[in-house]
Amino acid sequence: MQDDDFLAISIYDNNGNVRIMPAKEWSMGSGSYTHALTIILNKKTTDIELIKTKEEFVLNIANNYHKISTKNYMGDMDKYTFNDLLNSDFTVINGERVNAPIINEFPIRFECKLLEIKENEETYVIISKIKNRNINIVNS
Repeated sequence: MQDDDFLAISIYDNNGNVRIMPAKEWSMGSGSYTHALTIILNKKTTDIELIKTKEEFVLNIANNYHKISTKNYMGDMDKYTFNDLLNSDFTVINGERVNAPIINEFPIRFECKLLEIKENEETYVIISKIKNRNINIVNS
């Protein structure tokens, strides 16, 4: 992970609506799991019960080198609330290998299946299996 990464988990809620949650950090691999991602989420901005129920989601990644075309400048994703992200003008398509939305404006996307959740005082640590990668970087 780079310091200037913008990270967002996208998932469908129980009514089929797109939910977006900011993530704090990510890394490849996790102990004995192969083809896995470790994702750290802030408890204040995460609906962990939805992630447990649905089990499939997308980690969407961009950084300062990628232009994200939205009417709302994203800035530091960790400062955003769920409602802030809902009010942005992201467009989504369904994942190819998981039933979860891909945010088109993020050039790097990992389609994931939940393996394990760990918890500490302020964060959730999500370990997930990578089901598919979507990379769409356009140089401008």
